[in-house]
Amino acid sequence: MVRDGREVQRKEIAVNDPLVYGGVRFYQASYGSTGKVDRLVVDAMPAANPAARREISLPMNEAVALDADTSVRMVEFIPDYVVRDGRVYTRSDEPDNPAVHLVVTSQKNNRSVNVWLPEIPGFAENAQAPYVFEGKDLKLAYFTGLQVSHEPGQWAVWAGVILMGAGLALVFYVIHVRFWVVPVRNHQGNLALWIGGTANRNRDVFEQKFKHLVEEIKKELKQREVCNAETLAESR
Repeated sequence: MVRDGREVQRKEIAVNDPLVYGGVRFYQASYGSTGKVDRLVVDAMPAANPAARREISLPMNEAVALDADTSVRMVEFIPDYVVRDGRVYTRSDEPDNPAVHLVVTSQKNNRSVNVWLPEIPGFAENAQAPYVFEGKDLKLAYFTGLQVSHEPGQWAVWAGVILMGAGLALVFYVIHVRFWVVPVRNHQGNLALWIGGTANRNRDVFEQKFKHLVEEIKKELKQREVCNAETLAESR
């Protein structure tokens, strides 16, 4: 999409699915409840005729008509209420023990009645209301925290991680083995072959390989001695 000569990219950002634009990442960093209500769904029944039930949806602080003379408005939502010292308090933003304060207004009588769901003694005037309300659904408001990051050196970091992983693999899984083979003369003046070796780990297996190597060298030397002896005999 192009707007005012500039390219605009649109995408719905979800968890582990960020928007990447020009090397800049837009991703969801947090999510949770705001402790506020988006709307309340209740069944409203006239007190004189409970069978005339109808479902209504109440947004916060918006009057909804119940009939030509009566309206109801949600004026307060407490996600976790507690009554103390003659007042209603909020303990937390988590909807563990919610309470809703409704005001039912009659235009004809110019009278308002406080209705609480659930009914809170000392505050509720539910019995005086011309309607009875039953809660059905509570839709809470949630927030999403977006974070923007730009990491121009991330590929260098990933290259370092790969190199470090390769180095660790070499250190832990590759065995470093060294052998020394040196011709020396013994105390009798005869030429001998001195063989040595070492390994940084798995020395039991290395010892077996070292013995096998020594045996192979001995066989090779014996074969050469036999060949040299035969050559000398033929020359005579």
